[in-house]
Amino acid sequence: MRSGRDDAATTGRKPHRMWKKALAGVASLGLLASVAGCAEAGDDGDTITFFEVPGFDDTEAMTALWTVLLEEQGITLETTSIDLAAGFTGIADGSVDGYVNAWLPSTHEQVLANYKEDVVIVDEDGEGYFHENENVLVVPEYVEHDTIEEALADPELFGGEIIGIEDGSGLMTMLPDTIAAYDATDDFEVVSGSTPAMLTSLQGAIDDQEPILVTLWNPHWAFAEMDLKVLEDNKDGWPEPDGSYFVVSKEFDESHPEIVEWFANSQVTQEEYSTLMHAVSQAETPVDGARTWLEDESNRATVDSWFA
Repeated sequence: MRSGRDDAATTGRKPHRMWKKALAGVASLGLLASVAGCAEAGDDGDTITFFEVPGFDDTEAMTALWTVLLEEQGITLETTSIDLAAGFTGIADGSVDGYVNAWLPSTHEQVLANYKEDVVIVDEDGEGYFHENENVLVVPEYVEHDTIEEALADPELFGGEIIGIEDGSGLMTMLPDTIAAYDATDDFEVVSGSTPAMLTSLQGAIDDQEPILVTLWNPHWAFAEMDLKVLEDNKDGWPEPDGSYFVVSKEFDESHPEIVEWFANSQVTQEEYSTLMHAVSQAETPVDGARTWLEDESNRATVDSWFA
């Protein structure tokens, strides 16, 4: 099985826009000092600073949507790319205003637990603005297996590898327990790297009609662009689906109650979220994709209701 790096070097394919942006964003990981500098622009109340994590395509799409929506309200949303732990640290100390897509109660719970006393989870007692987030194991549609049990019982087919994403992400932290639920810990090596590298490996395998087993999450634009199969979790190895929650600093919660109320009012369906991600993945920039998505009358009616 080829690595993501090998696929990118040998296929000659033009990289997907989302992959290129995520790869470029990796250079920003851990630069919390630059985040603090950006946050200072929020002092006048017209500019706020949220963080993104390179490779988290759903977060990028939702951040782009709120960039457009807040701009319509006269507010500038600036973003900075850092890792999840550094971002939550920034929210806790007030140098970053917020994050749009904490997966709770499971995927991001471990990394967020250290900061819960120092941040505000918007509508924490509710289900979140989206409540069907799933971590999944995926194979191309042509692979014969339909369940995780079947796939993990056949390590030879996949070269004994599961292609993962960023080491330390919530998904990757939970993956060993999922594999253990199927008694396959000794049969597979989890290959960590990045979401763009995983997607490149997946596309390369599909181009060559090779078997491959990867981690992914749903919703994701890849399901609209590739013929993929989500393996049935027939032994409940993954936790129940998560909700998506806004996380903001205590200072932001106090100084921007109207924005926090808009966040709390927001809700998207599976179809709305999936089409937003797909629109963003196809556009020249994430904000362009969000604007395109808002051209649909139904989508516009949905977001307008958040401000009513």
